[in-house]
Amino acid sequence: SMNEEYYYLDGSKLNHNHKHDKRLASASQLCDGSMVFGNTQKPAENSSFDPCLMFPPDLSSTRYANFDCKHERISGITNHDDDVNSNYVNVCTTLMFLLRGVKGVLIRITNAYFDCPFTLSLMPLLLGLGIGIWIGRTSNSNSNSNSNRTSNRMSFIGNENGNSKSNHDNINETVNANENAQMYTLDQDDNRDDCTRKSLQSSKDTTRISSVPLSNVPKHVAVIMDGNRRYGRSKYGNATRGHWDGSKTLIEFTKWCIAEGVQALTVYAFSTENWNRHPAEVAALMKIFSTYCEELRLEALQRGIRINVLSTEQDKMSNDILDQIHKMVQDTMHCENFIMNICLSYGSRGEIVNACKQIATCVSQNQLSINEITEHLLEQRLLTWSTGVGDPDVIIRTSGEMRLSNFLLWQSAYSELFFVNKQWPELLKEDLINVIQSYASGRKRRFGK
Repeated sequence: SMNEEYYYLDGSKLNHNHKHDKRLASASQLCDGSMVFGNTQKPAENSSFDPCLMFPPDLSSTRYANFDCKHERISGITNHDDDVNSNYVNVCTTLMFLLRGVKGVLIRITNAYFDCPFTLSLMPLLLGLGIGIWIGRTSNSNSNSNSNRTSNRMSFIGNENGNSKSNHDNINETVNANENAQMYTLDQDDNRDDCTRKSLQSSKDTTRISSVPLSNVPKHVAVIMDGNRRYGRSKYGNATRGHWDGSKTLIEFTKWCIAEGVQALTVYAFSTENWNRHPAEVAALMKIFSTYCEELRLEALQRGIRINVLSTEQDKMSNDILDQIHKMVQDTMHCENFIMNICLSYGSRGEIVNACKQIATCVSQNQLSINEITEHLLEQRLLTWSTGVGDPDVIIRTSGEMRLSNFLLWQSAYSELFFVNKQWPELLKEDLINVIQSYASGRKRRFGK
């Protein structure tokens, strides 16, 4: 109540505004759960303090008996609080000194910064460099972690032995294979086939316009038909379309040669190295040849063209292709107006090797002596010998490339080489006329004499 007076254990009087001070004995919960109440009597001055005077006289003796140890606990609480307050003051003082020191250092740095113009201009650069390095390291670490997570997600067990392998390369190979397969997709176009068929049968570009004497016209022209893939990719986005257009150009080129008085044409259609191309492209090329093989046979019979197919690796071609080739060659064998040699799965080095093998076989069987081996003997074993056309007078290569690429290496010893900076499907009759005129007027073939 308001009439009660409270005292500290040391005998000092308590003000009512501080009734909840921890140092009070009144209303303090002791360890055993009992309460200590204040006394209405102020302890006598200069008298020894008795803890029992803190309790009203009607309290039981049991409570008085229990207080002897609780007084020590209350005194311990008071001493502990004093230690906490002292530690708090020490921490605050230390922090204050630290802040003052940091402030002094910053002030000195700022003064030095503004006093030196060089530092004034250099510090922003250094600051930007530091920020850039930090951002770069952060980005690299993030990208590395992302790549690690990606590779972890794409990894799998490669075989029963538990070898781990990443799918990333397989996925890239699959994507590239799909893109390549799409690039060489063989689309069926009846309109294109009809146009090609009409072009075969038409009389367009069958008149002679070069005005070069027939005696000066090259008798045998060989062509490396290069640039079909690049043409198809650039014009259609599909390499196979370039091969289709290249086939049509071959038909037109044959008609141009016949019109200008050329007697034989040898074309490099498919080399032995071309088997290393993408399987989809190889299949497309074989399909194109198969599609127009019958058309070419019929046109050759109509125009009197004898067709020969020169191949050094026939075993790589399918039986269907070989059957079509055999029929076309056999049916046109009697034609004499023009000779067309198609080099299919052909390599000149292989041709020379095969010729040497034939000669070696004859020598081993005592049919031929070593001293009888001559250039003419080897030439008789070459594929072009059986065609009866001799070595080419002119070799034309399109696409701007300037090499023979394993084509007629033996036969081209004295051939005149012409390199046209056009893709094969882009070739025009004017280009052939320019070659013929240049051959007739500007090229002198002396054969080493």
